[in-house]
Amino acid sequence: LAAKSGLHELVDEALGALEQTLDYSSASVWARDTAPPAGNVVLLGYRSADDDDTLRQELRGLRLSRTNLQQYLQIEREREPLIENHARQSLLSWLWSIVTDDARSSALYRATRARMAVPPKFRDDVLGVLRVDHQEPDYFGPERARLLMAIGSQAALAMHHSALLANEREAPAVAREVL
Repeated sequence: LAAKSGLHELVDEALGALEQTLDYSSASVWARDTAPPAGNVVLLGYRSADDDDTLRQELRGLRLSRTNLQQYLQIEREREPLIENHARQSLLSWLWSIVTDDARSSALYRATRARMAVPPKFRDDVLGVLRVDHQEPDYFGPERARLLMAIGSQAALAMHHSALLANEREAPAVAREVL
């Protein structure tokens, strides 16, 4: 992962590697957007069994739905993984998300019966949320939780490395503007 320089390229590679390690119906990485308007939580990368590269690129930058934003904020605040082995979205909740929110990001997780989300952390900084979904209830036990935490740690190191490389590339341009 450290060999990848672009953040989206890195996230795609990490999700591909995760696919070789853990069975899932979908996996995604969400993080706060640094571009204006800063602070929105957006999709950095997504994989599922029935997607392709074109769909992955179309989904990048998609805003996280309000329904899922609460869980993101909880993970970011508590800095702990979240496991829900009996995830179901009620009909009323689903209808509400269609009426009030970005239904496209909500639609990514409709078939989910179990989910786990971990905060990729570098030192004390939470860099986002790595979320893995499965169609089978009770899928995430202690062994899979440990595995996903380890993958999240490696992803955080690579994400931090990518941010450092981006800053390094931008520094000469900023220096030229100042001069």
